[in-house]
Amino acid sequence: MKLYSLVEVQAGAGRDSLVGVAMPCEPSLLPENRQLRPDFSVPTWDAAFAEHLRRRIERNPRDLRAHTQRVLMHAGNSDGASTFSALADLFIVLGGNGYELRQTLLHQVTSVLTVEQFQFFSLRMDAGLAVDEQLPGGSYSSLSIGGSENYQLVIKSDASPGESIGNSGLISARQQIAEGRIEQARELLERSLELDPGNRDLCIELLDLYRKHELVDAFRQFYFRLSARSLAEPQRWLELDTHFQQQT
Repeated sequence: MKLYSLVEVQAGAGRDSLVGVAMPCEPSLLPENRQLRPDFSVPTWDAAFAEHLRRRIERNPRDLRAHTQRVLMHAGNSDGASTFSALADLFIVLGGNGYELRQTLLHQVTSVLTVEQFQFFSLRMDAGLAVDEQLPGGSYSSLSIGGSENYQLVIKSDASPGESIGNSGLISARQQIAEGRIEQARELLERSLELDPGNRDLCIELLDLYRKHELVDAFRQFYFRLSARSLAEPQRWLELDTHFQQQT
């Protein structure tokens, strides 16, 4: 499988309009020609490497190469449950982006999925999978915060096409801020960033919240906790750290 340069996903006008832009944050891996149609080959099953891929994704949810390898490895091992989990993680990270990649992978692993699981992904091919959506019974996803019972077979007509981990958390946090629930908004933004530390919009929103409400202790604790990871907007984090130091 071809190895692509490190880039960050940016949505264009259409579902296939993805562009790769080099960014100093946790990256995604997209083809340089803007097409998500790599030649897939099923890797040999290796339990240690499968765990390594899971940990890579845990550290950097935008690592599309690790997602792809993980999906294909579990499918090659005929592990339907783990294949569903790996594919669900990819659907959550991409939201409405990466249509070609999601479609190609789904059809590549159809044989190891149940009819219910295949239908679940098929119905979410255009809109993607929201991080808080319910999953089919008995299924799980490392990045999902939704339940696994009574999931909706029909997507609401007002669902946001690009809603992913960061977008859903950002929308909810802004609503909390508007209602004056600053502490709840901070916690929600921090949880969302732990799942997707390369999300620029989440970082900017959280940093603005720290600065506006002088949340010095919360800033320092969270910044230290994620210091080993590649946060988006690193210069903004440094500037706020300097700002708070100068106040003490």
